[in-house]
This record gives sequence, structure tokens and C-alpha cells, in this order.
Amino acid sequence: MLGAVSVESPVDYSYFTGTIPFQATSTYKNTSSLDMNVTDSSGRAVWSGTCTALSNSTCNQDIQIAGFTDGKYQVQVTAVDAEGNAQGTSTYQTFYVVNQTPQLSISFSGKDLNKPVKGRLEFNIKTSSTSVPMSSIVFHYVGADGKDNVKSANVVLNEMTMGWRTTVLPNGTYDIWMEGRVDSNNMSVTQATEKITVTVKN
Repeated sequence: MLGAVSVESPVDYSYFTGTIPFQATSTYKNTSSLDMNVTDSSGRAVWSGTCTALSNSTCNQDIQIAGFTDGKYQVQVTAVDAEGNAQGTSTYQTFYVVNQTPQLSISFSGKDLNKPVKGRLEFNIKTSSTSVPMSSIVFHYVGADGKDNVKSANVVLNEMTMGWRTTVLPNGTYDIWMEGRVDSNNMSVTQATEKITVTVKN
């Protein structure tokens, strides 16, 4: 019998506080229920549940995670028929629980930023968070027009590099800074670096 099981929520590398709006779908015709299993970063099972009130083989329900320890988790779902036989299993989806406000730290440096710059600059970025990785970092640059321009990265490592190409910008001075973020469905925490003024001279 052909079919598939998919987890629509949580999507990979999403962040949640308090509850997860869980959604999964089975395309197996004889699906009677969907069994949900959550494991922590060590592979230990921490939660399981069954969704039987299916409409068009779709499950929608909230998972309470207020008692979960902050960190990385995975969820996998199995479609089951009326006789209790497994029909198929989804891939793992990874998500983060962030119930406690994390403490964030972010810094960046670049070569010869005190001199006129041009071309492609590279910034070395260092980040840390007390409970979960940052969900994103945002690079800001503001020129004479006062417009806050941004570029972002949604996969954040403790040490990473980000580029900035100045050749499409007017010459002049720019204030630049980085902002680290942890954003979940019910929480938003930010930490910004100090602003640095650089002179673009292409």
C-alpha cells in the first residue's frame, strides 16, 4: 500500500515556548490514528501521544511542553490502521524548546574597519546562548539616508563568517552592528553589539 506520513508542524529547527501547535498528515487510506513520539538530544523518549480524531487523515493538536527542559528535540509520527498495524513513519523533525529566557552574547570583528573600505568585507562573528542556539543573527547597516538595511542568517553557529559587499552602495559613512535573536512562538529575546562607523570608498 502506497502512502506517506509527514509532520507539518513543528518544522525543522523551529523554536517553541509553552506549547507546540502539532500537525501531521497521513496519505495511507486506512489510517485510523497517528502516534507521536518526542525524543530529546540523547535519543531518550520524553513524550508520546495518539491522535485518533482524524479528519482527512490529518491530526491537529497542541502539545504542552512547559515542563520540558530547554534544548533540542525530535518528533516522529507513525500512521496506524484500525487493527493497530503500523502503515508508515515520518522522517524526524528537529525543534527547540525554550521555556526559560536565554542569556545571549554576540560580537563581531573585521579587518581594517577603521580605514576606508571597499569590495567584499568579511566579519568574524562569535555567539553564545545559555540554553538553545540563536535562531537567527541580523546584520544592520545604516547610511546617510537613515534607512536600516538588514541581512540575516537563520543557521547560527558559535563561530561563523558573514560577508558584506559594498560595491552596490553609495560612498559615505555607515553605522554597522549585529543582532542575535532567539524567537519562538511565544518569546523573543535579542542582544545587539555596539555600533561601528565605517567609511565606504569604492
